Amino acid sequence: MARSTTGPAGLTSFPLQLPGYAYCVVEHTAPADYVAATGTTCTPVLTGSVSPTPPVVTLITVADPFATVVLPAHKFNSEAPGTSIPGAVYDLYVHGSGPPGPAPAAPPSAPVEPGDEWWAQGTTDASGNVSFTIPAGYSWCLAENPTGVPLDYQLDTALHCTAFLDAATADPPATVALPEVLASVMLTAHKYNSLVAGTSIPGAVYDLYVEGPPPPGYDPTAEPSPTPTVEPGDEWWARETTSPAGNLAVSVPAGYAWCFREVAAPPGYQLDQAMHCTAVITTAASSGTGPVALPEQPTPVPTPPPPPGHLAYTGGPGPALPAGGLVAAAAGLLLVVLGRRRARRLATTAPRHRRRRIDQSPTGDPF
Repeated sequence: MARSTTGPAGLTSFPLQLPGYAYCVVEHTAPADYVAATGTTCTPVLTGSVSPTPPVVTLITVADPFATVVLPAHKFNSEAPGTSIPGAVYDLYVHGSGPPGPAPAAPPSAPVEPGDEWWAQGTTDASGNVSFTIPAGYSWCLAENPTGVPLDYQLDTALHCTAFLDAATADPPATVALPEVLASVMLTAHKYNSLVAGTSIPGAVYDLYVEGPPPPGYDPTAEPSPTPTVEPGDEWWARETTSPAGNLAVSVPAGYAWCFREVAAPPGYQLDQAMHCTAVITTAASSGTGPVALPEQPTPVPTPPPPPGHLAYTGGPGPALPAGGLVAAAAGLLLVVLGRRRARRLATTAPRHRRRRIDQSPTGDPF
């Protein structure tokens, strides 16, 4: 019977109709960013006179749902774009004033973005993807929730916004890129004399290795000279020297295990041949580790040879030496006493004829 188009206020009108009938409307074309209502919307049977003054108005309400678009986003390591990051929580905001109706309630952890309205929250899946079905006709922004930062990564503080997205766009919205950067942890070590407790050794040069595949962004061309020792399964990362307090402190990417190997020992010390390794160090508080212990042994001091013509020193006199002299003196005295007694015994037991010979000496001289 008639066709009409709604105005700025969403209203339209049809000419006067005869009473005694019901009238129906069918939506042919929906406004931009809305979906046309399906079916017919009808009035009850109209009553009244043909020419009332004023005419009776019958209002027909047709509800059009919003057209929607799907907004995809992808979370990845900024140093290795092929690396997807699961478990990142993002809040979605509508830029400016949101669609008609009450806005959804934001969770307490969602940051406040001035000029924007919170709309939804999502978490990246195992492939680093998250998507939102949103009303067409608005622009949108994504912000990482501080409570949903993946382990060993930094909080993404940027606000990632789209252009105006409407239902007339032939192509789906471009995927919002959500780059992420590895967090850093402080790796410390202490160099000391293994033979003297509480000591510190400055000037020890150590190479630092990462165990297993290196973090994204690793640059093997940065190796110093002399070339570091090749450690199978590990990759060289940095070269550091102990401070006057014997300490090393290196900021390294979280989520890896690390090893120290000495390159040059300080004067007076032996080169430490051991590899001193940590467990995997993460941003979790439970994985905190103390300084890596780097023991060092002094270089042995050789004993100088004795001067020519002198016997090698074998130690000073002990308590046994005086006792030995006394024993020797006592033994000598005993031998003298025994010698005299034997001499007397021989004299008294000499044969008689010898005694007679002594007595009969013509000169009186015994011998």
